[in-house]
Amino acid sequence: MRKIALLLIMVIIGTAAFAAAAKPAASKGTEGQGFTAITLNSIPGVPSARFGFGSWSLDAGGSIANAANTTTITLLLKGEIPMTTVSSDVKTYIAPALVLVSGGGTSTTTINVFLGAEYMFNPHLALFADLTAFTLTSVGGTTNWTIGGNSALIYSGGRLYL
Repeated sequence: MRKIALLLIMVIIGTAAFAAAAKPAASKGTEGQGFTAITLNSIPGVPSARFGFGSWSLDAGGSIANAANTTTITLLLKGEIPMTTVSSDVKTYIAPALVLVSGGGTSTTTINVFLGAEYMFNPHLALFADLTAFTLTSVGGTTNWTIGGNSALIYSGGRLYL
C-alpha cells in the first residue's frame, strides 16, 4: 500500500507541475503562491492550511480526537486542480487526496479523488462541496475500492482566504 501511496503522490505532484506550466495567467478566484487560506472541514472534522502554487493548491492538515479513551490521529494532504470557472464566483475542480488515520491500534490509508465546486460569496470567504468520485482504502492489509459509487460521501466546508 505504501508503494501505491508513494506512486499517487508522485503522480499528483507531476500532474500539478504540468498543470502549473500549462495554465494561463490567473483569473479572479485563482490563488497566489504560499500560505493562502484556512480550510474548515476539508474532510469531516479535519481543518487544514491551504498553500497556493499558482494554478493549483494543496491543503495540509490534521486532527487529534479522543473518545472512550481511544485517541485518533488524522493526517490529510489534498491537492486541488481547477477544471473550469462556471461564473466569476463559482469554480469547479478535481481534488486528489491522501488521508492517514491511526486510532485504537488500527491504521487506515485512504486515497480519494474528489470532484468539487467552490462558491465565493465574499472576497475572502468561500463555501465548497466535494463529491467522492474514487476511493481506495487499506485497513490491516485489506484493500477496498469504489469508482463513482460515491459511498454517500459528500463533504462540504468553508474557506477563509487571507
